[in-house]
Amino acid sequence: MIRCPVSMSNSRNGEGFGSGGLGLMVLAAGPRRGRPQAESGKSHVSLFGGSQSDFLERVSESRNAMQWVACVTMLLDHIGHIYELPILRCAGRIAMPYYCMLFVLTGKKQSYDLLRLGILAAVSQPFYGMIFEFDRLNIIAGFFVFALLIDAMNKKLLRRSIACLLVMLIVPVDYGHFLYLSLFALWYVGPMAYVLLNVVFAVACGLLVQLVGCFAWYIPKLNMPRIPVVVYRWYYPLHLFVIAFIASG
Repeated sequence: MIRCPVSMSNSRNGEGFGSGGLGLMVLAAGPRRGRPQAESGKSHVSLFGGSQSDFLERVSESRNAMQWVACVTMLLDHIGHIYELPILRCAGRIAMPYYCMLFVLTGKKQSYDLLRLGILAAVSQPFYGMIFEFDRLNIIAGFFVFALLIDAMNKKLLRRSIACLLVMLIVPVDYGHFLYLSLFALWYVGPMAYVLLNVVFAVACGLLVQLVGCFAWYIPKLNMPRIPVVVYRWYYPLHLFVIAFIASG
């Protein structure tokens, strides 16, 4: 049975919203040249329409703004979880799809750094458990498993690929199977597939607030500085540590 996004549950009473996304990936390569001049005057980028390469190019062009929005909305989401503020949990629905898009962009441009992902997942897990629950893995672990699968498939390693798929099916992770299906949708199809998936899961699981995530596909074209590489990579475990420390006090 496919799990609903389990991170949409509050660890205190089993109700609520999700735990947001992660800050981990350094994105390669800047925006390509040659985009149509008609887009230069727009205040946002729509990810609908066009090919998979168009989608990835638009994400690449807007990655600085996406990183900032993802980090801020994830922080608001986790603060909302600690202090039980539903409005902040709604804002956090933007973080997960943005991080997924950035993660897919990274893997399409270069090979994933599996060692770094594994370390980040391991470091984050204790703090994630303190804030949410220890019965499932944090979202970086989910990205790590997906990256292992992509690496195994690229190398045509059948047994490793099957092992990764079994882990995805059996081992609970933040956002449940919804996380993996979202990554597959973005990796192989594009944003429209994710939006349809998002709607189906939101309705089927009775988590209508998850529909807020559909608005992530209109990216603000803001002239924002890029977050330093080290800060972006370690933002997820560090912000979990700070929140866990505050919550324990």
